[in-house]
Amino acid sequence: MNADKYAVEDQRFFMKMLQSQIDRYRDYFTNIGRDDLLKEWIDLEKEDMANNVIMREQNSLDEMQKIGFKNSQIYNRTEMHAIFMATKR
Repeated sequence: MNADKYAVEDQRFFMKMLQSQIDRYRDYFTNIGRDDLLKEWIDLEKEDMANNVIMREQNSLDEMQKIGFKNSQIYNRTEMHAIFMATKR
């Protein structure tokens, strides 16, 4: 089992989820007067989206199969965060 942020293949849906997450950061950090933390979280999201960092859903499932896991599947997803489950062969 693994839980992390995984990008879905549908780019429009992915961007919608990303914007929703940033909007929640904006609402929360603005309400508590922490624009400095808002900037840090938005910068972190941008870093996570870099091609050498981003974890794409299908690529991750495929990689799990290659390294010896079977029945790889997404158990649960809440916007950008997903729980993957698999069985080691």
